[in-house]
Amino acid sequence: MRRREKRIICKTQRSKFESEKKREMNTAQAVQKKAAIERIVKETTSGTTRSAYDAAERDKLLHEVEVVEAQGICFARNKETYATLAKATRREIDALRCEVSFSRFYAVIDFDSFYASVAELENPSLRHIPMVVVDGTGKIIETSNYKAREWGIRAGLPVFVGRALCKRGLEFGMPRAHLTVVEHRSESYKEVAEISREIFRMYDKNMIPKSIDEAFLDLTACLHERGMLTPDGAQTVTHEIRQRILERTGLTTSAGIANNVTLAKICSSINKPNGQFCCPFTHHGLSSFLSTLDVSKVGGVGTKLAPKLAALGVTTCGDVLTHACMIKHVFERKPATVSMLFRVAVGLCKETDSMEREHKDQSKASKQETFTHATNDETEHVQLVEKLCGLLADSYFSKHKGAKSVQLTLTFSDFQAVHETLSFKTPLVDGKELAREATKIYKATYRKGAAVRHIGVSITLGNREAGQQSVMSFLESVSQRPAALKRKR
Repeated sequence: MRRREKRIICKTQRSKFESEKKREMNTAQAVQKKAAIERIVKETTSGTTRSAYDAAERDKLLHEVEVVEAQGICFARNKETYATLAKATRREIDALRCEVSFSRFYAVIDFDSFYASVAELENPSLRHIPMVVVDGTGKIIETSNYKAREWGIRAGLPVFVGRALCKRGLEFGMPRAHLTVVEHRSESYKEVAEISREIFRMYDKNMIPKSIDEAFLDLTACLHERGMLTPDGAQTVTHEIRQRILERTGLTTSAGIANNVTLAKICSSINKPNGQFCCPFTHHGLSSFLSTLDVSKVGGVGTKLAPKLAALGVTTCGDVLTHACMIKHVFERKPATVSMLFRVAVGLCKETDSMEREHKDQSKASKQETFTHATNDETEHVQLVEKLCGLLADSYFSKHKGAKSVQLTLTFSDFQAVHETLSFKTPLVDGKELAREATKIYKATYRKGAAVRHIGVSITLGNREAGQQSVMSFLESVSQRPAALKRKR
């Protein structure tokens, strides 16, 4: 081998070694930074009610994880039972694989740090400093801009914790900084959301606004009309939508494209911010993508389910298929969880994410608010319930559309939550009627003298047939009609 060629090979190997070493150092620094941030959060919240609640929840979760691990070990030792269930599970998964289709093209488009981005649009100087948008109480962070996230500040943290992280930045390799707090501005958000939905409907008139800053679109018909019914065509059209939103609102979005909305939702976060990712549209490509996909990226696999799955050796969607039999046994009392894991692992849509189902079923809406200080004043509680019902009625009710059911959530000062649901045979189309029914739930649910910190009201919307009576007149004519009160704790 010539000397020149040897030098080139040595240089390439040295460069590869240095890049791997640099990657390892960056990973180690990231781990150290995360540990320091978690320590500061723990120290700052130590002694608070929330801290005691979180500690109790951690102990409870740890026990549940140990139980799951023990169940898995015992089941694996029973060879005969394991083999029988494994055979049945393989048949179930093979049947699901046959359902995978690449005939439709879905996109999930999501604004980048929506509330914070709107605030930055109104005041561009906020882009270069750590900034958060807070909820109605001014105490809890709803979202943070990308600059603030460099200090570990995220949604759900109390504002005083965010300020502590900025002040103690030197402890994890960041400079000391001041945290800027911006109030929640509903009108500004609604204005931007309406512009974006107007654009979305140009491509899918049946688009589903999943939240104020996110939408599900079925691009199949649009692509067919343009003669672009390919993954590349879907990428082009999605980029076009995002560009139009940027031009009209000045805000960036991220998107995911896939053969179903569940995978599109997962893909929408892969190239955040201001990017898009297209899931492979072949069986081999999809299997390869899912085999390494972190199972915690799947909606529904949260901070409680993920550790339990990890105890069974499941950290990726590929592991779900490998340990499918174990999952089937350990979570036999939670068939919906098992079904969700199996469906996503083979590349199907979660049943709850189906756009066809969304269009057919009633949609849901909710409003919630947290008190500045937990209070046991029942008058304040009822006033807030009435206010939330009024907001829901103003936003979602019409002459022929109302609430088929209402759910009230009370969160007490010890962070224990109670959920109660009341269903109606005839949808309510009047905000005052909704408030009266929600107040009935409150009076039946409230623990006398208990301090409440948070109240939420959610409704299931349904269409009322022409000629149907209002609930109040129906109750007057048939006074013995029982309301269906379902308890959900």
